[in-house]
Amino acid sequence: MPRKTTASIPIGQARRSPGRPRDHTVRDRILDAATKLFVEQGANVSVDKVAELAGTTKMTLYSHFESKEGLLRAALTRPFTSADVFDDAQLDPGDPSATLLRLAQGYLELATGEDTVAQILALYGGAGKDPATALAVYESGPAWMIEKIAKYLKGVSSLRIENPAFSAEQFLSLVRGMEQTRAMLSLPPGRRGKERDRYLESCVSLFLRGYSR
Repeated sequence: MPRKTTASIPIGQARRSPGRPRDHTVRDRILDAATKLFVEQGANVSVDKVAELAGTTKMTLYSHFESKEGLLRAALTRPFTSADVFDDAQLDPGDPSATLLRLAQGYLELATGEDTVAQILALYGGAGKDPATALAVYESGPAWMIEKIAKYLKGVSSLRIENPAFSAEQFLSLVRGMEQTRAMLSLPPGRRGKERDRYLESCVSLFLRGYSR
């Protein structure tokens, strides 16, 4: 009799099992606990501690996440992958000026947010000890954003984009400026309110002029 095989589950993807629908509040509590403990303890955080802080069991945790690595990856990339600003339905190729400005505002707010900065600092501290987690977070966070914006730029007929990924990285770097660095050093923002808006509008204008047909 042939042996039954089970398809592998990608890292970070929850297992599917029969029965009643999962309580997504449990998954959110697990992610919150994993994020908090990672920032405090680094990638060596104990899965048992995560389950305890989340008020659930280790068995329940593993019913939502295939592995500890998958859990950390999901927790640390959640701010990026859950951001509405990257929703494909809101990326209008017919209005790149408004769309890129909205992307710029959302990305800068995300990149300088307290949670994001704390996670980046924790990753920097443990990258040498756990390069696999650092790489996974980079690929599912920053690299994922570059891919999303590159895909959008491909569809903007008014722009001359030869290398979409190259241009997308340029755009994010232009928008980020020194603001994330200031946040990581616990310094106040370099620009606020209308001054920040003017800066982002200037970034979008500069980018569009540089790649205009």
